[in-house]
Amino acid sequence: MLRNYKKWLNDIVILSSIVLGVLIFNGAANYYKTFNPEVSGFGRNTIGWESSYNGDLLSTVGDIPSVHLSFKKFRSESKKIVLWLGASQLQGINQYKPGDELAVYYAHQRAHDRGSDYSYLQVAYPNANFNELLATYIKFRHVNKIPDWLVIGVTYDDLRESGIRYYVLRNLPDIGNLEFPQPSKGLQNLISVQKNKDKDKDTEIVAYHATADTPQEKFEEILNNVLAENWEAFSNRNKLSAIISINTKTYAGLSFGWIMSPFLGRINPVLAVPKDIKQWNEDGLDALLGLAKSDSVNVLLYRVAHPEYEGDFYHDRRNYENYFSNLKSSY
Repeated sequence: MLRNYKKWLNDIVILSSIVLGVLIFNGAANYYKTFNPEVSGFGRNTIGWESSYNGDLLSTVGDIPSVHLSFKKFRSESKKIVLWLGASQLQGINQYKPGDELAVYYAHQRAHDRGSDYSYLQVAYPNANFNELLATYIKFRHVNKIPDWLVIGVTYDDLRESGIRYYVLRNLPDIGNLEFPQPSKGLQNLISVQKNKDKDKDTEIVAYHATADTPQEKFEEILNNVLAENWEAFSNRNKLSAIISINTKTYAGLSFGWIMSPFLGRINPVLAVPKDIKQWNEDGLDALLGLAKSDSVNVLLYRVAHPEYEGDFYHDRRNYENYFSNLKSSY
């Protein structure tokens, strides 16, 4: 009798644990359903934003076809187009208050209000590198959406960024089959990324796994699709997984720093910019500017303001200043 009672109690505990786990998962997944992993690199009190003006989308991270529609409309109104490319500084709003908009919105609005013949559009990615901006320009160029002006925000920190993300490569035409005025190292690099995207973890579309093409994989795919269609929390599981991963890494680092600070003192690391990655990105910028020049597009490069942090500057200051001096003299 006692044995049966313990078994019954054990079953109740297991069942209750499963139900509690499902309820916690359901609540957490629904709570974070609006979380966007693509803008998770924003600082505290900063949100990612996309601006529209009179129903026309002016800025985007990944919805370039909708920006193409705005481009087409502005062209039909005989407007000159300014295409603004850059990183998260362009798509983030600090201390957001209702009514706040991105800089591209205010530029477009003021141009409209004063009767200017210019319209402004923007594509920006978190930590965007020059090769991703090159891919973006080609997306516009390929469908004959060539702007009159190309404005590029240059961020020294993003020279460290390697690889091209999947959503940037999405809908990008096969570079190897396109015609360009002249070959360039940057275009060759882009062709290489397209060819090897399944091998590069930064651009991987479908990951290989041991159960590939097995009945188990097919059953799991059907089960996942059914659950995702009928259970909102399950469809948001990847967002919950992303925020758990981000917070774990963030707070683990902060905890380690707090524990070790009495022994090591305050640590202000100088972030290195690897020479090969820096060169890879500079090749991308050179190819981008070369294409813009061949398309008779005016170009404005500007240095994005470096955020002021308490403590030491976290790049080698001399390398930082030399880079922008060389950039100015080169272009």
